[in-house]
Amino acid sequence: MFIESCLKFNKKKSMNPAPTNTAHSLYMLYETLPDDLQQAFLQELIQKKHQELVDLSFYLDCKQTKDENEYLTEQEHQMFINSLSQCKSRKITANPGDYYA
Repeated sequence: MFIESCLKFNKKKSMNPAPTNTAHSLYMLYETLPDDLQQAFLQELIQKKHQELVDLSFYLDCKQTKDENEYLTEQEHQMFINSLSQCKSRKITANPGDYYA
C-alpha cells in the first residue's frame, strides 16, 4: 500500500509539474493571511486532500531516505515487512518514519 501510494504520487507529480515560483507565491499568500484563516484553510485542505497529503509525506520521506543513503538493514527490513502484515490484519496504518533510524 505504501509503495503503491509512493508510485501513484510520483506519477501524478511527473505528469503535472507545478512551477516552483507559482507554488512559492501561493505559499507567500498563505503566510499573509491572519492566523484564523490559515487554520481554517489547513483544516479544509486536510479534510479534502487528506490522502494526497499522506502520499506526498510518504514520497518525501522515501526521497529523503534515498538521498541520504539511509537504507534498512536486513533486520529492519524484515520488521517492516512483518509490521505491514500485522497492520493489514488489524487495519492499522504503519508510519514509515518509525523504520528509519
